Amino acid sequence: MATMTRRYRLKATSLVETIVALVILVLVFSMITLFIVSIEAGALNSTRTRAGNILDNYTIRTVGGKLYLPGTENEGPFHLERTVTSYGGKDSLLLIECRIFDVDHVLLKKKHILVLNE
Repeated sequence: MATMTRRYRLKATSLVETIVALVILVLVFSMITLFIVSIEAGALNSTRTRAGNILDNYTIRTVGGKLYLPGTENEGPFHLERTVTSYGGKDSLLLIECRIFDVDHVLLKKKHILVLNE
């Protein structure tokens, strides 16, 4: 019984076509990944923007209502904290620090306000 061996040769054009197809697939998957990452970053950015608006309103209420005492509030999924300290060792100047946190207690934004205590 004679053993037959067959040798297959790969054509250069099919090898080039395969490499080009793989490069195209890698590029497509990379673009899809970048698109998904940018969407997730945009969602986080919208959360920070919403938190910034809530913090701005909170600071306006603090100064307008002369709420110069430390306090905490919850507004929706956010937690707001206010600390008050004297500025420069003078009781007539107060430094109010307002901070906003998300559900996981991660600081999203903080704001410092200097007010004259009358």
